[in-house]
Amino acid sequence: MTFRKYFQELIVQGITPSRFMMHRALEEKRARIVAPCVDLGGGSPQSQTYLKYFTYDTPQKVLLADITPQADVYCDLEKALPFAEGHFKTVLLFNVLCLVFNYESVLKEIYKILEKGGKAYIWTSLNANTHPHPYDYFRFTDQALMRILKQTGFSGVEVHPYGGIGLTIATYMGQLTQKVRPVATLIYLMFFGFNKAADLVKPHKNAQKWPLGYLCIVTK
Repeated sequence: MTFRKYFQELIVQGITPSRFMMHRALEEKRARIVAPCVDLGGGSPQSQTYLKYFTYDTPQKVLLADITPQADVYCDLEKALPFAEGHFKTVLLFNVLCLVFNYESVLKEIYKILEKGGKAYIWTSLNANTHPHPYDYFRFTDQALMRILKQTGFSGVEVHPYGGIGLTIATYMGQLTQKVRPVATLIYLMFFGFNKAADLVKPHKNAQKWPLGYLCIVTK
């Protein structure tokens, strides 16, 4: 995590620490989209900030499936997905799993529409405020995600925590002061340094104990 990227995204662009870590996770894991690909519950092109942090095998468009007017395909994730079995090589599910009450059904549908050997990338927040769209039901730990994804039938399940105590504190304090940008900026800068110090004191433990969220990479 470089200070330059942190400053650019959180201070200049005004994104949240959780979204910043989501972007970092995709870069660090060299996440790759192989067409055809569908983004489930991506909302709108404006909220699909994560797409530019993937690498692509071809410049083909990522299909957006949601209930929003901007979606390419209308899709209610509480119901069966309107796609053929084994149709996609890549499926994305970002900041959505906690918003769907029948999350097990969604994961089974993802498994169904993936071709054999296809990958799904799933990001879900843990330490984050509620954000109903229109509902917000769950928060999942790494242990829960590992068990749920394996029970769905996926192979090669990976669950990677991202965050840290400094960024977790900054998330909540930043939300309280977000309307006063100079104060929020000071908080983000101060706790960035705190988080880096915690990384040095307890390598690999900071994000595990204080995760903002998890990047899950699963293969069918």
